[in-house]
Amino acid sequence: MAVYETRRYGHTRSVNDACCLIRLELTDTGNGLAANRQIELLPVATGTVIHEVGSRNGEGELRIENGLDLDAVAVLSRIDGASVVAIYVLNHGNFTITGIQDGTYELYFTLGEDWDSERTRFTRRRSLSRFDDPFGFTTTATTYTAWTVTLHPVEGGTAETEPVPEDEFPDLK
Repeated sequence: MAVYETRRYGHTRSVNDACCLIRLELTDTGNGLAANRQIELLPVATGTVIHEVGSRNGEGELRIENGLDLDAVAVLSRIDGASVVAIYVLNHGNFTITGIQDGTYELYFTLGEDWDSERTRFTRRRSLSRFDDPFGFTTTATTYTAWTVTLHPVEGGTAETEPVPEDEFPDLK
């Protein structure tokens, strides 16, 4: 979402990109323009699409439960490494990605605080991880695959995750 406002002599432009509000005031000083920039961080909503390639017109579903004190971006990627969709999930929030096409996928996630939408990364307490096992999605005439994952440890949980180096994490731009 973007909101722009422009005034002829005292130009003001506001941009709301769902995670921060930037106000830029340009004032004509007679010797040129003087700029005053203010940035206000706003929370990103659970379910905000950070990155998406192609359409989600399948039947598969992936529910992400984030019981952590950190926000998360879950990144569903094809097994060949091409990212399909990246979704923001607030701390202690849940979201279901729908429309996943049949195939085998990997699930990456980044945790942290203070999301920077320009750099598509958290600026504080940032970590990058991936679930060890791939996720298969199959649709038949009468069934479809639906997974639920938790980003927090749960009693009896069997999913393993591993840290991922920056150069192996999917590109979100």
